[in-house]
Amino acid sequence: LKLGVAERFADETFYFPHNLDFRGRAYPISPHLSYMGDDVCRGMLLFAESRQLGPDGLRWLKIHLANKFGKDKLPLEERVKWAESVLEAGQVDAVAKEPLSPSSLSWWAKTAADPCQFYATCLELHAAYSLASPEDFMSSLPVHQDGSCNGLQHYAALGRDSRGGAQVNLVPADTPQDVYAGVCALVNQRVDAAADEGSELAQQLCGHITRKVVKQTVMTSVYGVTLLGAKEQILARLDEVEGLQQLPSLERNKMALYLAKLTLESLKSVYTGASESMDWLAFVAREIVRTTHQPVQWTMPMGLPV
Repeated sequence: LKLGVAERFADETFYFPHNLDFRGRAYPISPHLSYMGDDVCRGMLLFAESRQLGPDGLRWLKIHLANKFGKDKLPLEERVKWAESVLEAGQVDAVAKEPLSPSSLSWWAKTAADPCQFYATCLELHAAYSLASPEDFMSSLPVHQDGSCNGLQHYAALGRDSRGGAQVNLVPADTPQDVYAGVCALVNQRVDAAADEGSELAQQLCGHITRKVVKQTVMTSVYGVTLLGAKEQILARLDEVEGLQQLPSLERNKMALYLAKLTLESLKSVYTGASESMDWLAFVAREIVRTTHQPVQWTMPMGLPV
């Protein structure tokens, strides 16, 4: 379906109508093809209007190449160097010219983290370097950048929490920080400690707690996820973990509740500023309701009622 939609609108300028959710976040309505879609969707989309790369744009196009290959945890300058090394080696040109050759296919289609977007970036860089000055190239390729748990970023900024801000990349650093991996490591430490003390539940979980298991709970903690909600989120991830799938449902539910408690406690221990800000806002909201018997509501500058 997404390929059919892409063929229908190929070489046309089109727009994505959006819906706003209750938080004011905008989501494209298109169910099959959008910039929020999977790798195939994103790899097919270009901006209708091109812009000259310039030195900064060329640098970010190289970083994008490295990101789409799976080098997104490296410092930015190392990503630039990696991209320049494969450009100099002729690998990018080879993919652009003969993408289906065995050597090219094994590199971009089987090795890259996001093969379709990586291939599109190879085409863009190949076209840029076909000019005498690549910086003069008129590019229309989107270079995707993502926040690091936006909710925690907002709370860290609101509370001027330098420690929490560093964990979510609000503070300059050579290497990008990974909030989900950090919380996962802390949860694993607590599980290992409990296992050493003889907890059978912890012993069963040892080696099975990954970044993916805790990610959704960390992400939604700033939106007020409850312990029950966190348990359901983690249960869904545990159902995907090899080695735990065959356990009885009651046992997996116990594990999920145990991990939900540990995840939320670990998060609070690392992001004290965010936790304190959330507690304060909740306290103020309760006091407003208690004293005025009215719900807490306001209208944002953009006109959205909250």
